Order: sequence, then C-alpha cells, then structure tokens
Amino acid sequence: MQKKLLIAVDGSVHANHGLLYAADLLSRSSNIRCGLIHIHPVLSQYFLEEADTDPIIADALERAVAQNRLQSEEILEKSRQLLLSRGIEGSVIEIVSQPRSLGLAKDIIDYAHREVYDAIVTGRRGLSRVQKVFMGSTSAKLIEFSRGIPVWVVDSEIYPRKFLVVVDAVCPRHHLMDHLKRMCAGIEDIHLTFFYVRRGPAVEQIEDMDMSELRAKISRKEQMDIDKFWSGTKQKMTAAGMKKHQLDLLAPVQEGKIGKMILDEIESKDYDTVVIGRHGSHKSFFSGGVSRYVSERLVDHALWISE
Repeated sequence: MQKKLLIAVDGSVHANHGLLYAADLLSRSSNIRCGLIHIHPVLSQYFLEEADTDPIIADALERAVAQNRLQSEEILEKSRQLLLSRGIEGSVIEIVSQPRSLGLAKDIIDYAHREVYDAIVTGRRGLSRVQKVFMGSTSAKLIEFSRGIPVWVVDSEIYPRKFLVVVDAVCPRHHLMDHLKRMCAGIEDIHLTFFYVRRGPAVEQIEDMDMSELRAKISRKEQMDIDKFWSGTKQKMTAAGMKKHQLDLLAPVQEGKIGKMILDEIESKDYDTVVIGRHGSHKSFFSGGVSRYVSERLVDHALWISE
C-alpha cells in the first residue's frame, strides 16, 4: 500500500526540519509518494479590491503575483533537491505551488484531503514574526482542523527511529494504530514503545465497602484490558510486517499529571518521536487535555497527532 506524505515548505530552516525528517522515513520505505506544497504569501486586500478599476494597481498586482509564483517555485525546487539528496526518487515527488485562498492552514488541509494524503508534515515555527508561514500558531491550526488527517510537527534535526506511542488500553485509538502500521511497517530500525498510564482505582469516596478488595478487583480488570490491548497490538503490528523485538509496552501507575509523566519518560530515554491522539478525555479537542499539554512543552522532537 502506497505511503503518501504532504510536506509543507517555506524555505526556512524550521520547515526543512520537517522535510528532512519525512525524507529519512520515506527513504527506508517502499511504495512511497510525497508532495511538496508551498502556499504563496498573502496579497494586499487593497490591491485585490482596486485592481479592477485602477490600471496602475492592476499592473502592481500582476507583478506581485508573478513574484510570489517565482519565489514559490524557487523554494519548491530547493526543497526537491533536499529530498533527492536524501535518496528520494524524483519520480515520486509532486510539486504544488498554490496562491492563498482560504488561509494557509486551510489551503494545506484542503489539498491533503483532496489528494488523499496519509499525513501533513510541518516545521514547528517560522524564522520571524514577519514570516508567519510556519509559526506555532499555524502548526496548531493544522493539528486542530485537519479533520482526520494526522499531522507531524518536527522541531529539530531528527532521524526517526525511536517512538513513544501514547495509548489508552481501554479505548484504543484505531486510526492512530492504523496510521502507525501504514507508515512504520517494513522499516527495520524503528522501535515503538507503547505508553499506557494506569489510572488506578479511585474509590476513596465510596463508603461502607472493603477498599482493599475493590481496589484489587479494579486492578485485575485494568490488567485484563492492558493484556488484551497488548496482545491485539502485537498481532496487528507483526501482521503488518514489524518484528516483535521492535515493540515494547510500558504501563506505569499514574502519579500526578499524565502529560508530565509522558514528558518525564521522554526526557529519561532517547525518544525522537512522540505519537499521541488528537482528543483528550471525553473527546475534548486538541486545545485541551494531554495532547495540548505535551505539544506545548515538547521541544527538539517530532510529534505525530492523530485521531
């Protein structure tokens, strides 16, 4: 099955982090395709409104459009050369230079949906306040509004190898798991550690019961859920082409905030990529919950956000 990544570029070093990360992953895969997309800078609304009645403004607008197109083509060609330098065949690279229509993030998302890409790849931020192409705000918009397409946000020069995958054993994220299988299967030097935080029995407010017995029952049920999840996960991942030695499970008991536990685990090991669901508890959007907590504090890593 073909793997398709849409890589958003703007010529900045930060956007190139995403570009090279994707290239390193794709170069170790087969049956791949990648798109390079650059959305032109926004044009003056005054020019757009007055061009129909003022020939001088119409001429200036035409020259601005031509300049944007030329700059976009140059950025895309430099990005293509970087992919070629990392072993990606030119025949699998698509170039997309597109005027801004509905907004930067919306234009990228619409194109990704229309052409059925597996994920959108972006750098975390742009170079300055003026260059807003890949500021953190745009990355956040891509994550929150991508409507079912996973988003990869890359914050440094990273070689994708060691992944921490945040999961819920009781309600596993099927889209996230399918995305992992699709993108990682067949790559022999990738290792996936699945990270499930045991919530523990919250029974302190229940009166007139044997607390120790109730805690034991809840713990047994939680262990059964974890065992079922892990057995199914290993079966699915190995069926997709991964080896058992590429998969591990960590299931610590919750102590404090789950987001902080995730970040502590990342700091204690040399993970390069974190995979986490878009929604928090009760299906809250990305703007709340563990996903947001981790994304705002995670630096020098790649972050995959999926359903």
